[in-house]
Amino acid sequence: MTNTEKNELYKELDLALIHIGINFENDKQASQAADLFCKMLNLEKKPVPGSSYFAGSCVEMMNNNKRGSKGHIAFATNDLKKTEELMEANGFEIDRESYFKLPNGRKILVYLREEVFGFAIHFTERF
Repeated sequence: MTNTEKNELYKELDLALIHIGINFENDKQASQAADLFCKMLNLEKKPVPGSSYFAGSCVEMMNNNKRGSKGHIAFATNDLKKTEELMEANGFEIDRESYFKLPNGRKILVYLREEVFGFAIHFTERF
């Protein structure tokens, strides 16, 4: 893939930061952190049962330390398959066991295999 092709693909995919996930040791810590961010940024707290709390849609407080030493960074994309191809062309490995699928089987989320400075990276397809 040439640099020109990569640049065109980046434009087509319109990659954009959608949220930062921060890991906490337990549900109480995650909930308290969500309360703090909601107060700070005047956002609504949104629980994800058994998993996390969102402050609006920009910060996710994880209560289980599942992905990333420090947390994760999430990016939106217009095409998950093409994003995977682009990441692999750039030397990043896709964690094919991390797919999140809709009930109809459509893949909408995938992580890179390696952390980046302590953060897991995932891409979520817009729909």
